[in-house]
Amino acid sequence: MSDSYEVTGTLKVIGGIQTFPSGFTKREIVIETDGKYPQLIKLELFKDQTELTNGLKTEDPITVGFNLRGNEH
Repeated sequence: MSDSYEVTGTLKVIGGIQTFPSGFTKREIVIETDGKYPQLIKLELFKDQTELTNGLKTEDPITVGFNLRGNEH
C-alpha cells in the first residue's frame, strides 16, 4: 500500500544534482510550508525526477506530490 501526499509552499533550497558511480542521480530540495506555523520540509528527488526542478529558483511557489516509504529501522 502506498500513501500519496502533497505539500504546498515556497521553494527555499534547490540542491545540485548528485551523480553516483552507478549512474544513480539525486537532488534535494527544501520547501517552507504556508500557514500559521511554517515548517521546512526536505524532499529527495531521484533519477528522472531531478530534472523537474530545472528552471525553478528559490522563493518560487511550489506544490509537490510525493509518496512515503520507510522501514522499521
